[in-house]
Amino acid sequence: MIRPICSLVVVALLALVGCRPSTPPSAGSAAPPAVSVGPPVTEAEAWAFGDQVTVAMKAKNVAALAKLLRLDDLIERSVSDYGMTADELKGFRDGLAKSGGGQKVLSFWAEQLGGDSTRRLRVGSRDGRTTILTRMAGDGGLNYLEFTLIRTADGAVAAEDIYTLANGEKLSQVLRRLTYPMLTALRKGDKSAAGKAQLDRMERMSKLSQAMRAGQMDETARLYRGLPADMKDEKAFMLVGLQALAQTDDAGYLAELERYRKLFPNDPSVDLMSVDYHFLKKDVPELKACLRRIEQAVGADPYLWVLEANLLTTTGQPAEAKKLAEKAIQDEPTLAEAYWSVATAALATDDHQETARVLRQIVEKFDTTDPDGVAATPEYARFVKSPEFAAFRKWYADRPKE
Repeated sequence: MIRPICSLVVVALLALVGCRPSTPPSAGSAAPPAVSVGPPVTEAEAWAFGDQVTVAMKAKNVAALAKLLRLDDLIERSVSDYGMTADELKGFRDGLAKSGGGQKVLSFWAEQLGGDSTRRLRVGSRDGRTTILTRMAGDGGLNYLEFTLIRTADGAVAAEDIYTLANGEKLSQVLRRLTYPMLTALRKGDKSAAGKAQLDRMERMSKLSQAMRAGQMDETARLYRGLPADMKDEKAFMLVGLQALAQTDDAGYLAELERYRKLFPNDPSVDLMSVDYHFLKKDVPELKACLRRIEQAVGADPYLWVLEANLLTTTGQPAEAKKLAEKAIQDEPTLAEAYWSVATAALATDDHQETARVLRQIVEKFDTTDPDGVAATPEYARFVKSPEFAAFRKWYADRPKE
């Protein structure tokens, strides 16, 4: 499941009043482009940037991420053509700083998406600029982030904008779709019904955001259920609600996923959002088709093969699952989830010898399990009673220690 990121800057907007843009931006438009100084970013530089981002994400190094992604600059550029006066811009900056700004967003990203399987995938281009696509996978779920790169005045490579597959658009587009109606409602003297509705919308989004940032998923789900029907149909609100329901209400989560698929059938985000839906439904053909479409969008990714393998095991096809997971290992030997997928497939057929073999690999490559941890896992109950488990425990105790 994917955590939305757009609502974290809403609090900053409360400081802004009197905005009067001469030419309103179109709904869903991207931010005005940043200036890139010097020669275009090279492919080698893009790969290096991808390495730096993924390393910083895994280490939860928010300061390093801030230098690379420059979200505060992106947020400010997203409202730069709203016609703000100097005083209004100062108010916006002060409000942004008070709310935590880009660093708050990056901290949330790192916590939820900075898992060991986060990885750079491929270099490409978007709007004439070099990009680097990354897989972000952690406790908060799976997402694909594509960074459009520029060269700054000091010669550094930085992100101009960020396309997220979970949103199906650039971050600046998400920000502008949320902020422009709210900003217009904050104009001095706006007492219209439409203005009041926008202020109510902003207040509700702010409360949802605060509850989610605090990890209060039950409260976030409660607030989401209490939204007016039109707000519950907005993608920004739905992404928040889906995240909360995923952790608190399986039946409600599935029902909202069905609504999301109906409301946004052609949105670029719908396939990524549908992975959980097809998994919960145990619909192998639909999951396969969904994963193939995601691969068309992001390119081949062994992580997607592991997701398919896991469903194959749960639907009684462990042999096919094992083949697919082994293919993922061959393509990405550092993908821990692929090894666990092989172990799960072996468990399904009581192949204790194979289970023990894979567990030894996991210990040697990742050091993320031990015999006591295996014994405490209910799915391994039959394996734990086997001679192969006793041999695994002895091997673990006798192996050389660094």
